[in-house]
Amino acid sequence: MGDNFWSYGINGNEATINTFFDHRHRQGLSARRVTIEKLFPKNAAENYSP
Repeated sequence: MGDNFWSYGINGNEATINTFFDHRHRQGLSARRVTIEKLFPKNAAENYSP
């Protein structure tokens, strides 16, 4: 499971977040495919410290 299997934040979870966005769009829950860049401000990942 790796060194940090309970990671928080955007960094390191991009694949999971993008998969969620993809399923959400395919199931008709959103009119368009959302991206991490559009949903979160650029400095969101920089300001988070666990």
